[in-house]
Amino acid sequence: MTGAALSERITLQTLAAEVAELKSRVAVLERGAGPRDAADVDVIRSIREHLGATLFRPGHVFRFSRLERGVKLLESLQAADIDNPHQLGQLLTRCLKRTIDGLTVTKRGRSHYVICAISNDTPSYP
Repeated sequence: MTGAALSERITLQTLAAEVAELKSRVAVLERGAGPRDAADVDVIRSIREHLGATLFRPGHVFRFSRLERGVKLLESLQAADIDNPHQLGQLLTRCLKRTIDGLTVTKRGRSHYVICAISNDTPSYP
């Protein structure tokens, strides 16, 4: 095999591996479960940091983020491309009953959420 042919073969193998990895990621996203990226995880952490373990609605989070003491929360929402309470509700719904960085999101009633800390020995997602 010539050097060029070997190089082309390695490139095709590398591409095939990358396509397989991307298919795996798409499958996870299509299941619609859990945070999609680190920015989503940061939103969960930031809500917990700012609101504690109190019941809240997504609209409450946005109102709080507009206060002077909610600037970091607003920044995390913007980094995750969450522009309104509906989008935040979608994130929270995807994260229900999942362990995310030592926290778990639960829903109370039809529209209230709470983010609770869990024990350190529980595996985290992701």
